[in-house]
Amino acid sequence: MSKKKPTGPSFQARFYPALLRQLRKTGIHLEPFFTVREGESGDAPASADRKFRFGFISEEETDALMKFKDSRDQELYQLWLKEGKRCFGAWDGPRLAAIV
Repeated sequence: MSKKKPTGPSFQARFYPALLRQLRKTGIHLEPFFTVREGESGDAPASADRKFRFGFISEEETDALMKFKDSRDQELYQLWLKEGKRCFGAWDGPRLAAIV
């Protein structure tokens, strides 16, 4: 007897959304994303040790945050940082590429 081929979505297509829903119920909100370097071609993924950097934005880096958010209120961002609020950023070389 031959195996019946699955007709629905793959395991990953069902599992990851269900996992994210369950985590959301506990207060953990995750939004997966991909970074793409425009102009590059090929199927090989970018090396993790290249120009990408991930970390919390410091008071010295609020100018990059202002450019990213297209805002002029640097004092507000610095006040938030002094109050203990944190902003996580993804850097592509010297450019801030994403924030959370």
